[in-house]
Amino acid sequence: VWMLYVARLLIGTAGGINIVVISMYLEEISEVKVRGTIGSYFELSASFGMLLSYILGAILPYFWYTVVGVVPAVSMLLVFSWVPESPVFL
Repeated sequence: VWMLYVARLLIGTAGGINIVVISMYLEEISEVKVRGTIGSYFELSASFGMLLSYILGAILPYFWYTVVGVVPAVSMLLVFSWVPESPVFL
């Protein structure tokens, strides 16, 4: 049980860091006139992902819940090489 608490702490911390970093990245690569729309879509998709995670967590056992959670991570790793670099030095 303690491993679940540690994993939840690490996942929550990583998720919070990702939200900050992705928001900054989206601000830098988007044009001024669509910046708010892109930021809103990101926040909406993050909220939808959390809702979906809670729903699937109530339905699926731990093993299948983990398998479902690995699919977006692996797809992100595969697509990440095509993401343009940030135009502004942070």
